[in-house]
Amino acid sequence: EIASLGGLPGVRTARWAGEHANDAANRHKCLEALSSIKNRQARFRTVITLIRQNFEQQVEGIVEGCIAEEESGNGGLGYDPVFIPNGYSQTFASLPTEIKNTISHRKRALEAMRQLLLT
Repeated sequence: EIASLGGLPGVRTARWAGEHANDAANRHKCLEALSSIKNRQARFRTVITLIRQNFEQQVEGIVEGCIAEEESGNGGLGYDPVFIPNGYSQTFASLPTEIKNTISHRKRALEAMRQLLLT
């Protein structure tokens, strides 16, 4: 979710550059859309919904950060080569796996769901 783009690409991250787009095409569209924009604030968000019988609950995991000026790093997938989490100077794709897994939005969402299930 990119603040200056009204939250785009949002839930359509995988198809932002088109129905048959790949990760590289999506990142290219992202960098092009921000080429003249100074506010590059963004976030990774994962939402998990638990539905059972008459119960529905959503949890989320968020990592705040910004979009880099250019791609960097070989690790990860999707937008990892252009996303710099707050508190770091490297993209997700450049961070060691141990660090990335510690601050991951997916991990945070799964941990929130785990807590929900334990209550």
